[in-house]
Amino acid sequence: MTSADPRFVDITNELADAVIDAVPGWFDAVARRHLGTAGAPDRWGLDIAEAATRIGREIRALAEIDIDAQRTTPLTSIRTLADVGTPLLDAEGVARVTRDPHAVSIHPDDVYDLTPGGFADLGDRVQAAGLAWGAAKAHLHLQRRRKDPG
Repeated sequence: MTSADPRFVDITNELADAVIDAVPGWFDAVARRHLGTAGAPDRWGLDIAEAATRIGREIRALAEIDIDAQRTTPLTSIRTLADVGTPLLDAEGVARVTRDPHAVSIHPDDVYDLTPGGFADLGDRVQAAGLAWGAAKAHLHLQRRRKDPG
């Protein structure tokens, strides 16, 4: 069975949709935390839309790559939100934050401590969809190994 299994494609698309829908709320939370505003400034709109579209496209593409050939995960794509948020906060003149040394070693360019740690950082729907995606991929691996243990 390949990763193009119709159910895996559906689960991957659900995760992509959940992430796309959650990205604006994630940026609103960033704005509230760092700017003290009620949400992301309107001038961030294009950057937010482009980030959501790009990440959704990257996640959907995983369904077309054989599971044994995948070298990335949906969370890797989601974590690039920090790369989008950093220049937006820089443009607002926000002071960079003091970060835990371990966080600095893992994400040295994340000067505002924005990198999502997991699916749950984007909300319950993304968390559930991310867990379903991981379980579905594991299921495909198991089925494949049972058929061809070598």
